[in-house]
Amino acid sequence: MTSVIAMTNIAGGTFKTTSAHALAVASVEYGKKVLLIDLDERANLTFQLAIENPRFTMLEVATGAISADLAVIRTNERIDFLPAAPRITALDTAQISIENLKQKFVNYDLVVIDTSSALNQRLTLAAQISDAVLSATTPK
Repeated sequence: MTSVIAMTNIAGGTFKTTSAHALAVASVEYGKKVLLIDLDERANLTFQLAIENPRFTMLEVATGAISADLAVIRTNERIDFLPAAPRITALDTAQISIENLKQKFVNYDLVVIDTSSALNQRLTLAAQISDAVLSATTPK
């Protein structure tokens, strides 16, 4: 059964991206099949993984324009990755079937979603498809 975890916080600089990446890497090291998804239009995780101008994003997968198998990029760390680009903001107005979207990820043990630092429909979408929502914070 697939577990889906969304890393969230509406504040920037709380290590959401770093935490999502670290969780994915650790899970792979423990033998899990992991999909890491970047839902941030700034695409920091995508750039961190040295991917520029990705051809496909969650936008194309969620709207059914392309299958998840064709859109996913395999990283050197053995993580399957669905990158982001500025066009991903179109997900904020797209009509998405939550159940159909969840079915696209059944081949994974764990799906980790890195969200943007904003209240938007992509954050709502991530929460709807997730089993757990982790809010990264910085200690004071």
